[in-house]
Amino acid sequence: QAAQVLLQDVNPLIEGLQRPTLGRVRNFNVVSGEFIQILHTGSNHWVCISNIGCLPGKVHLYYSLFHDVISQEVEDQTNDLLGGNLVSLDFVPVQQQTNDSDCGVFAIAFAVSLALGTDPMHVTFDIHRMRLHLAACLKDKKLNMFPVF
Repeated sequence: QAAQVLLQDVNPLIEGLQRPTLGRVRNFNVVSGEFIQILHTGSNHWVCISNIGCLPGKVHLYYSLFHDVISQEVEDQTNDLLGGNLVSLDFVPVQQQTNDSDCGVFAIAFAVSLALGTDPMHVTFDIHRMRLHLAACLKDKKLNMFPVF
């Protein structure tokens, strides 16, 4: 949540960025413009969704631990965020994590990239520097692009 609060400063025109816990209880405020949102999948995993560059009702899913099936929880939360108007939730091919614990860091990195106008599909993050970068950003209360190669 701290990262989503700081993302508002990166790009104040982006909607979403609501507390991830609101999605689990189906209490998101409906968005009408471009948004970025970090979601908890309900299975000990974090993802990023956004409709930036999408047609109405379509949403991109940035998922660092690829599975060929979108969890119903993520689809339901996305639909709630759109006020029941979700048409499709589509995987975007992005860099994959190399362990079972970096999903939150990747979800935040994807969100920062999107907020700065960079498509995460075209970015390769320096995995070994991501956590230190996030810690520094949170300490400084300012998010910036995660280290890339």
